[in-house]
Amino acid sequence: MSFKSKCKYSNDCPIFLGSDKSIVLDLMVYKNVFCNRGEKGWSNCKKRVEFEQEEITHQN
Repeated sequence: MSFKSKCKYSNDCPIFLGSDKSIVLDLMVYKNVFCNRGEKGWSNCKKRVEFEQEEITHQN
C-alpha cells in the first residue's frame, strides 16, 4: 500500500507506532488490515473512532 492511504492519525496512534502491546495480531498484518487500507480499513478501526471523537470534543 502507498502512504497516500495511510491513516491520518498514524503518527499519533499507539497501535501504529507499536507501543500498544494489547494487539495480538502481527503488527504488519494489523497495519495492512486497518491502517494502510484506506476508508474500508479505517471505518473498522476503533482507535480511529476514538481519535475522531477527541477531535470533535476539542472543536466544541
